[in-house]
Parts: sequence; C-alpha cells; structure tokens
Amino acid sequence: MTTWFTPKHVAAALELHVDTVRRLAHEGEFPGARKFGGEWRIPATALEPDTSPKPLIAPPSKRSLAQQRRRTA
Repeated sequence: MTTWFTPKHVAAALELHVDTVRRLAHEGEFPGARKFGGEWRIPATALEPDTSPKPLIAPPSKRSLAQQRRRTA
C-alpha cells in the first residue's frame, strides 16, 4: 500500500513553499505524483533519496572549441 502526502506535508518536510511543491509536482520532479480530486498527492517513494549510482562522466567544458585548441597547442 502506497502512502500519499499532500503538498503541504511535503513542503514542511522539505522546507519549501507549498506553491513550489505544486509546481515541482506539475513538472514531474516527484516520480509518481498524481492529482486526486484536483489536489496533488505525492507518494512517499518520491521523497526517498536516490541511491542509484551516477555515471562517471565529466561535465562539458565551458570553453569554446577554439579556446580548447589554443590551450593544447
């Protein structure tokens, strides 16, 4: 059985404004969040920390290709 939380409860737990929680739910930031009777409900599983391993990929360089070539030449 899934435990569902209201945006008010999630906002208090995450120290966010209720409107921010509603916006994040609408944008899909809480996996499994749904509307019941016009009000958002967020499953407890959406609030658990993500423990999946992250890929070890370096972030893209902020330098342009020309700048990168000059540095290595």
